[in-house]
Amino acid sequence: MKSMPTELQLQQLRQHIEKISPIADEEWDDFSSEWCCVRFPMKTIITLHGQVESYLYFVLEGVQRSIMFLQMGVKLILFSRIHSHSRAWLILR
Repeated sequence: MKSMPTELQLQQLRQHIEKISPIADEEWDDFSSEWCCVRFPMKTIITLHGQVESYLYFVLEGVQRSIMFLQMGVKLILFSRIHSHSRAWLILR
């Protein structure tokens, strides 16, 4: 289910982005207008293996786990936690 983000949610997103790089108000207005909120039940597969992801996610609550299959049976596992983009990662063989 999609919904419009609240002011607080957009503030959290902007604070996170500005830790990486400042963003002008005009650029922020354009960028933030493209976001929506989506809730996924636990263990929902958002993108299947082999599909190309079309979206960028910012985690507001819970944890997002991403598994990428690399060459020679190596898996790269990324975790996103509250108010973050993918930060922690593990590489498994």
